[in-house]
Amino acid sequence: MKTIEQAAIEWMHNADEPTWEDCFESGAAFAQQWISVYDELPEIDIQVLYKNKTHYGVAFRVHSIDDTVNWNIFQYPDNQITHWRPIELK
Repeated sequence: MKTIEQAAIEWMHNADEPTWEDCFESGAAFAQQWISVYDELPEIDIQVLYKNKTHYGVAFRVHSIDDTVNWNIFQYPDNQITHWRPIELK
């Protein structure tokens, strides 16, 4: 997964004449995007924000012996996680 800095540099190289406002809006949009669990999974034991059909919450992916995806969910554990995004603590 790209960092915000990597996405900003890539965006600036592809933009015709970027302004500071364009850069800010692009960075804000990137930081707010959700990642589908079908596209990518977070690293094991890293807390992430998640969402499903009805709720948002905080969870982390736990290691499993087989190939299943297991989550430790702090709220609403009855629903399937569909999307996640990192919690930036910088």
